[in-house]
Amino acid sequence: MNKLIEVLTGYLETVGSGLKARLGREANSNYFSGNILPVPEAVRTWFEEWEDHPTWNPLIRACARIFSQEGHTASLARYDRALKNWLRRRGTYLNILAGTAPNPTEVADELVKDFRTTQDHVVFLVLLEGVAFTKAELDFGEFQILRPKADF
Repeated sequence: MNKLIEVLTGYLETVGSGLKARLGREANSNYFSGNILPVPEAVRTWFEEWEDHPTWNPLIRACARIFSQEGHTASLARYDRALKNWLRRRGTYLNILAGTAPNPTEVADELVKDFRTTQDHVVFLVLLEGVAFTKAELDFGEFQILRPKADF
C-alpha cells in the first residue's frame, strides 16, 4: 500500500504541475465559474497525455502487484484501462482542475476499496408510459421497480 501511495503522489504531482504549466498559473475553482475557459476537449487531451507520462506506468504496476496478490489476475493493459476510468469517474482530474489537490492516501484507500468491491449497484431509468402500479416499490429479489418520488 505504501508503494501505491508513493507512486500515486508522484503521478498526482505531475498532473498538478502539468496543469499549472498549461494554464500558466495554479488551477482554481474559477474554472467552474466560467472565468477560465480551456476547451473541454483540450483538457481531456491534457489528462490523456499525463496518462502516458513515465509516472503512469509505476502506478499501473503498483496496482497490478496489490490486486494480483488478492487473486485479481489481469494484464497490465486491463489495469491501465480500469485505473484511467476510475480516476476520471471519481472526479480526481476535475478536483485537480478546480484547484483541490487530492490527498494521495485518501485516493489510494478509495481505489483499493473500489477495486475490492465485488458487487455493483446499477440503476436503470426506464420510462414506462401507460403503466400504473399500486405500490411505490415492487421488489422482485434480483431487481426492484420504483416509482419516482418527483413528477417530471
